[in-house]
Amino acid sequence: MFVFAPDFNIIAVGDLVWPGGFPFIDLQNGGSALGLAAALDVVLTISGTNTVFIAGHGEPMTRNDVQAYADMVKGTIGFVQEQRAKGLTISEIQTQGLPSKWRNWTSILVPEQEWIRMIVVSIDGVTG
Repeated sequence: MFVFAPDFNIIAVGDLVWPGGFPFIDLQNGGSALGLAAALDVVLTISGTNTVFIAGHGEPMTRNDVQAYADMVKGTIGFVQEQRAKGLTISEIQTQGLPSKWRNWTSILVPEQEWIRMIVVSIDGVTG
């Protein structure tokens, strides 16, 4: 969920955006990496060049910041989808890891292996 205040050119994105880290997806309550990617598309579509984004944590963000985050979300989902299409298991993808350009998004809250698991659960419903 997000709140858009067009008169002020501000979008409060809450926890849709986790600045500097892989997102946490609440899979237990219907959350999905694919749903997050779709929501980010909407937020970016309604925003302008100078829109200010307020995340649930961290400093205000620019449209470029949110675009970089969305690119990471969509790029990592695409990568994991490709690996699943090749027949790789969650464990195999986790062992292989993501391409190096996304590894700096790992955090204590959501390490790379957990983000991969969240993506796999989102795209094909397996849990492990």
